[in-house]
Amino acid sequence: MRQSESLLDRFATAEARVDRTVITGGLIVPASVQVLDGQLHFTFSQPVRTRKPRPGMLARFLRLADATDDQIRKYSQYWGALYFSPLSAITNELETTDTRRATSFDAIMARFESLETWRSSSEEMGKVLRLAHEIETDDKKRSDATWREQAKQMRQDIEQTINRSLLTSSVRPEFILGERGSAIRLRVNTLRGILSVQMMLVVGRKNGIAICGSCAYPFETDGKRKVYCEECGLAAAQRAASKKLYRTILLARSRYARGESPDEIAVAIGRPIQRVKGWLHAKGKP
Repeated sequence: MRQSESLLDRFATAEARVDRTVITGGLIVPASVQVLDGQLHFTFSQPVRTRKPRPGMLARFLRLADATDDQIRKYSQYWGALYFSPLSAITNELETTDTRRATSFDAIMARFESLETWRSSSEEMGKVLRLAHEIETDDKKRSDATWREQAKQMRQDIEQTINRSLLTSSVRPEFILGERGSAIRLRVNTLRGILSVQMMLVVGRKNGIAICGSCAYPFETDGKRKVYCEECGLAAAQRAASKKLYRTILLARSRYARGESPDEIAVAIGRPIQRVKGWLHAKGKP
């Protein structure tokens, strides 16, 4: 709805940004989307293409409450399915390739999506935005007991709607264990998940959210990509840098023990030759 879309401007940040930062690996772009019997049928193919969140995606989604079938199809063609991701929730690898072959069980698992689901989801987010704006506007004008009770119920409705949307969109922490160590991040790999996080940040007037790489606690960001929360901050960054340097020195010494020259090592690890020589000839542990 245009009314809901225009309300977004009322929730802009100090930098006049409406869209909030949602860090994600990107949405899987379908190879094609067809409208058949009131359903959107998605086809995915290799190589997989991804698309990161961009300004305007939330505003355009709010228009879909009363959009035509083809307008919804075009939006889904650009951003992908609302609830469904072709990536496995466990392996993060591509699963099904053609939702037109979906079984009755696949339908329960949202392998394809109805146009009515898209419209109702857009309408629901628009309602949340209107309620939030009404609370902020009328709180400045009214203080009577009746209004306070109404506002309390409206806040609960907003809270429950957003939390339910986050839950059903599978927004959750994800543990990653790689060769260079472990990491914890917020996993958001569906369109509905990204829109839900954006709506949460817009209504809450927050710029962004991340999970601290040190204490693993969620924290608010200023819209920029941050690794550590304010409490861990510089100390955590320094510890991480020390660990990285320690592993680099050990790697250099290991290569040297295997017969590689200092010049070869410097090129391989991307460090100045004089620094590498200092590491190799220093005595004791790094």
